[in-house]
Amino acid sequence: MTVVRTETRLIRPFIGIGESEELIQRVVLKQGSSEYSYGPVVLPGHQIKEGNFQITTNVKMDELIAACNAAHVPPDSTKYVVFANSRSLRKSTLVFEQSITDDRKFPDTIEIEDTYDDELSRYVFKDTAGFFITVALVVAEDLPRKALVASQAGTFLARGTFSIKPEEDFSNFSPEPLTDLLREQFSLPKNSMTYIDIGEGLLQAEDLSEVVTVYLDTDVLNLLLQDESDEASKIIQTNLAIQTVEALTRAVKQELDADGLGIDDLAVESGGYHFLSKLADDFHKDIQEVLDMASMEPHQFHSFLEARFKTLETTEDLLKGAQ
Repeated sequence: MTVVRTETRLIRPFIGIGESEELIQRVVLKQGSSEYSYGPVVLPGHQIKEGNFQITTNVKMDELIAACNAAHVPPDSTKYVVFANSRSLRKSTLVFEQSITDDRKFPDTIEIEDTYDDELSRYVFKDTAGFFITVALVVAEDLPRKALVASQAGTFLARGTFSIKPEEDFSNFSPEPLTDLLREQFSLPKNSMTYIDIGEGLLQAEDLSEVVTVYLDTDVLNLLLQDESDEASKIIQTNLAIQTVEALTRAVKQELDADGLGIDDLAVESGGYHFLSKLADDFHKDIQEVLDMASMEPHQFHSFLEARFKTLETTEDLLKGAQ
C-alpha cells in the first residue's frame, strides 16, 4: 500500500518537478458529457449520488518515466495514485495506484466507483456533504537523501484535487478536533464543546469551507465518528450544522454592513451568494429577508433552521429508540 503523507500546505523545494506538475495538470474529471478541472465541482445532490465519475489521465507511461527522471527520482520508486476523502468524516480510500515502470501500459481512463475492497469507500462516496478526489504522483518508498530531491515516502511530486460537493447542502464543513490548546487560543472556557472560526475573505471566497472551520470537542468527535448513523450522533451533527449556518449568516451580514455593501454587491459566483440563495429558497423568502431575520429575529431564524434540518424528526427518533 502506498504511503501518502499529509501536507498542510504545498512546499516544493525540489528540482525537476515541473514536468510532473504539468502531467498532473492534464487530468480531467468527467461525468457523462461534462468535464471539470481541479477545484470546486458543485453539482446537484442527485447527480453526485449517481456517481459514474471518471478520471481522464491524458498521459503516457513514457512521459511519466521522463518526469520521474527529471525529478531525479527512480521511476520504479514512484506511483501514480488516485485517492478520495470524505468531506464531513475523516475517512479516505485509495481508488487507484500504479507503479511507474515501462512494462505496463498506463490507463487513459480511471473509473471512480464506490465498490472497493476496503469498507472505508462507502463512508467516502456516500457522504452527503460530498468528497475530494486527489490525483498525484508520489514517492512510494524512502530513498537515499539528496539535496533538493524528493526522497521521503509519501512525498508528492505533484498533485491536484477535485472538491465535489452538492449545491443544496449546508454540511460541507468537516469538524476538526477542538483541543485544549485551541480553546486557549480562541479564549474559550475549558468545557466548551464547539467553536466556529470564520477567517478573512468571507465575501470573496468561492468555497466557504476555505475560510470557515468548524471545531468539535476531540472526544465527542471521536465518539461521533465511531457510528455516524446513530440517532444521538445525528442530533449532534444537526445541531452543529444549525450552529454553523447561524454563525455564517451573521458573519456575512456583518461584513456586508461593515463594508457598506448590499446583496447586489455580492458576486453571483461567490460561496456566500450561493449559500444565501439556497437558504432563501429553502425558506421561501428572498435573501434580504433571510439576513434581516438572522440579525433582528434570531430565535425565529433558529426555528426555521430546525425545520430545515428536520430536528424534530431526528429528536423523536432518538427518544423512541430510548424507550
